[in-house]
Amino acid sequence: MKAKGVGSLDIVRAAQQIDEAHAGNQAVVWGISQGGHAALFAGEIAPDWAPEIEVLGVIPAAPASEFDIFFEQQADAADARGFLWMITVAYEAMYSGLNLEDVYDAETLGTIAGLVDQEACVFPFLDAARDVQNAGFVTNPADLPSWRERLLQNSPGYERSEIPILILQGSADTIVPQQITDILFDRLCAIGSQTDYRVFEGFGHADSYVQNFSTMLEWTNARFAGEPASDTCPE
Repeated sequence: MKAKGVGSLDIVRAAQQIDEAHAGNQAVVWGISQGGHAALFAGEIAPDWAPEIEVLGVIPAAPASEFDIFFEQQADAADARGFLWMITVAYEAMYSGLNLEDVYDAETLGTIAGLVDQEACVFPFLDAARDVQNAGFVTNPADLPSWRERLLQNSPGYERSEIPILILQGSADTIVPQQITDILFDRLCAIGSQTDYRVFEGFGHADSYVQNFSTMLEWTNARFAGEPASDTCPE
């Protein structure tokens, strides 16, 4: 959701209030997975939400996007099922009219309720969901109009950005598969967002970020130096 982009930009504002940070009014936003999702939204909303901040670029690594497709495909992915559970819990809390009872079987509902009562965080959700076939869905949220509307609403890349984008993606990512990011890239290009898309053979989900710090720093330094950003969109 765009609130994550708001939070990313507000971090810059907060840093500006700390003298020791020596923060200026220029920034490049980095993020992986959910953070990549936030970085993309930060680039979309920056001119309106934080016009005093000059966002020079965004670097989303393996960004969460295409949530309708994500739900359709990743219910069968053991590494991703826990993320599906967490997303649906958040959506039910956020949006009236969305109910987990419409989505999950009784056993899964009980497991999720127990995790929520325990105030469990990421890893307990991932562990509990790993072996639950089809994520426990009786109906995939992507097949329910009210849920699908929110999945699309919370997918970045539907608004053109004037801010350069560098997307990093691993070909062996089992949480955010390359094919999902391929779709995001195609749409960003279609709406005219300047996008450099780099896929790394054999890299997993965290690798696209952890193994590319030098690339990210080089790209970031180039933005602060005022150099033009590359664009891999087809002409």
